Amino acid sequence: MIVVDAGVALKWLLPEDGAEAARDLLAGGNPLLMPSVAGVEVPGAVLRKLRAGLLDEAEAKQCIALWDDLLRENVRVVSVEELLDSAVRIAISCSHPLIDCLYVAAAAKLGAPLVTADAELQGRCKRAHKRIVLLGAAVPH
Repeated sequence: MIVVDAGVALKWLLPEDGAEAARDLLAGGNPLLMPSVAGVEVPGAVLRKLRAGLLDEAEAKQCIALWDDLLRENVRVVSVEELLDSAVRIAISCSHPLIDCLYVAAAAKLGAPLVTADAELQGRCKRAHKRIVLLGAAVPH
């Protein structure tokens, strides 16, 4: 099992740097997991790109529909409520935003690696969970 963060999931939907590595992870056959907050966080990022003029409305709707399909078929979701206490402790100890720490808490709870595109998250939270790897690096099992 591998926990992925919203930054990686966004690369499943859009042609960004790292999209190929993200799609390889999606196609890799390992079960993928995300906290339930990703259900809102990923579409929110798509809508920010729409407002910034980086996507048109049809592209944004297509991305969100694909995201809904991925959540149903490819990604297991863990409720935020199961992770919140641990994520708060991690956020305090790492001095990092709570939303990001939900992903770290999920990985720690499951004893799974967390794949992220966020080097700052990896650097700040490696004390809380040693198996945080940057997208494109070898994922430890």
